[in-house]
Amino acid sequence: MNSRAKILVFAVVVVSFISGYMVSSLVSAPAVALLVQADWNNAIIAGQVVPSISWDNGLESFYPGMMTQLRAANLSPEKDFDPFTPGQQNGMIMAWGSSLDDGTEVIGKYEYVFAVPEDLSNTLIDLIGLSPCLNNINTFGIGLRDATGKVMSWYWAIPANQPCDTQLSLSVNPGGAGPNIAATASYTDTGFDLAQVTAMTFHEKGLYDIAAPLDPAGFGQNTWNGWANLVLSATVPVEETTWGAIKERFKE
Repeated sequence: MNSRAKILVFAVVVVSFISGYMVSSLVSAPAVALLVQADWNNAIIAGQVVPSISWDNGLESFYPGMMTQLRAANLSPEKDFDPFTPGQQNGMIMAWGSSLDDGTEVIGKYEYVFAVPEDLSNTLIDLIGLSPCLNNINTFGIGLRDATGKVMSWYWAIPANQPCDTQLSLSVNPGGAGPNIAATASYTDTGFDLAQVTAMTFHEKGLYDIAAPLDPAGFGQNTWNGWANLVLSATVPVEETTWGAIKERFKE
């Protein structure tokens, strides 16, 4: 290889290195993998998974005027969160509402809070949701909140868009195609910043009925659901380029 060709190849490789470095800095996903009971328990102890009574524009868009029907939820990591499927099903139970809510639609919500704002522009969010039929759960939703409080969110009607008594695997690519199952509705605040996400939010809504089966976690509440396998991964993994790799290209 002559000197001019080497210079040209070097320039191309350097540009590729810089581009690869910039892309790799954007595509990495936050390390979130709540797969077994201990994962959920540790996240609750660490203050990453927390109940929430924070109302936002997404919830107002989905449930106009229902802010006073958002209830503080109880959360319980479980080795068997799904009473409808034989065998141990690791996950978390969320239960909300009280006998005072009998005959009223109430909303339960929790959040996964990041330690620092995260860039989710190239992140796939996977999770499993379980909505029990006899507990009158009628909507299921997830969302993202940025550092300024603006949100991006989706919700699904049950059972129209999502079956009850069945574990539903949901994947959401917020920076790309969105959810793998078409949402009943979605909402995004103007100016929402996907590169500065501070929390993921998860909610369900149901009609409280004191005659419905109690939650399996022992909270004594008649409105509940299950969550499992919350995992974040990069949608486009990029192999990091190193100077060592560049040097190898120029060895005689």
